[in-house]
Order: sequence, then C-alpha cells, then structure tokens
Amino acid sequence: MLSHQLKSLTDLRKNPNSVGLLARQLKEPVYILNRNKVEFILTDAKAYEEREELIDTLLDQIDMVEIREMKRTTKLSDFVPLEKVEKRLGLRN
Repeated sequence: MLSHQLKSLTDLRKNPNSVGLLARQLKEPVYILNRNKVEFILTDAKAYEEREELIDTLLDQIDMVEIREMKRTTKLSDFVPLEKVEKRLGLRN
C-alpha cells in the first residue's frame, strides 16, 4: 500500500469527488482509513468490472481443473441413479 493510496474517512466526507478521481487516476484502489484502520476500499467502476471479469475467468479455470480431476477419478459406482434420488426426496413412490 502506497501512502498516496490512503485517505481518511474525513477526507472522503469532505471531498468525495477528489477521492473518487484519485482512484480513477491511479487505476488502483484507494484505502479509506477510520482511526488508522482500513474501513473501506474505493475503486473506479471500470477497474472493478475488469477485476470481476478476471476473477470470473480464474474461477472458470478452477472449475475446469476440478471437472477434469473428477472425470479422472470418478467411478461409475460413485453415481446414484436418478430414481433413487427422487425416491429419497419423496418425489417418486
């Protein structure tokens, strides 16, 4: 965390636009402190969306690795027939 990325809650209250513009200019989050403790993190909307897309992509990749591993290690005997599941759930007699 660099010092120019830190702002106090008072700074945010006094001039929220300048803190928002700082986040946009830096293309980095601005950490909002309350009594020297990080209370909030402010980021530009575009940067937030880009981070969300990156996180979604990473989660998709993790899912793919897990699916490959399941395919590799799962045996037919590990599966429960749909009829048994429906019967256990009371959906079928």
